[in-house]
Amino acid sequence: MPEQEDVQLVVPTRAERLDLLDISIRSILDQTYPVRVTVVAPPAAQAMLRDRYGSAAKLDVTAERQKGLSAAINQAWRDDKWSSTVTGWLGDDDALPPDSVRHAVEALRTNPRAVMVHGRCLMIDQHGAPLWVARNGWLAGRLAGYGINLIAQPGCLFRTAAVKELDGLDESLTYAMDVELYARLRRLGPVASTRHQLGVFREHPDGLSTAGKAAAAKEARRAQRRVHRYTAARVADLAAVPLCSLIGRTTARLPWSASGYWRPARASRD
Repeated sequence: MPEQEDVQLVVPTRAERLDLLDISIRSILDQTYPVRVTVVAPPAAQAMLRDRYGSAAKLDVTAERQKGLSAAINQAWRDDKWSSTVTGWLGDDDALPPDSVRHAVEALRTNPRAVMVHGRCLMIDQHGAPLWVARNGWLAGRLAGYGINLIAQPGCLFRTAAVKELDGLDESLTYAMDVELYARLRRLGPVASTRHQLGVFREHPDGLSTAGKAAAAKEARRAQRRVHRYTAARVADLAAVPLCSLIGRTTARLPWSASGYWRPARASRD
């Protein structure tokens, strides 16, 4: 392991909600662990975003060459020649607590065989009020790729070499590219977890995951079945559905200690 991992985070954006994008970018720039940021945006927004964030060190704004969230993220990874040791992406309406990357990297260091790491994630509404906390821990890691997804994507980090081996995200997927990636990564190695909060997910009417929640669930199940080509894996996947559903219902609530979870300041319209 190197003395310090080279961490790259990708932020794909349509540049339509600059108030939320500012929060997302600022949460990465404020990390206590050094991070390189690649913002992928429509060509028409490239100059504006460079003016907006161009003074930030280790931040690059690039124009997308193909539409689609997965394509934008893959483009950033490939343009970077998969040179980082650890990578991930962050939605332009989500955010990371200041110590997110440091905690995630420490978890990967503690688990050198792990191909990815996930942690607790605070769900907030469009105004920033807390809704519930995803805190499924090691169980979600053990069940990654099986049953119903229990891993919140914001704050997840991946070994770049493992993602490269899989050639990145499946660009045919609209919603469940993260869940499908977990399923494929799980075949390469274990999924580490940390009790620390790694992310904040914002539920709002304009959000892709919020607006397409039912479609996302169906797409995730189809994608997982496609990954599990063998009968034993498909049976295990089917058997895991009720277990994951039970775990999700049990843990998906706002704990009494919610005040201890980090959340960004309320967004202001730009």
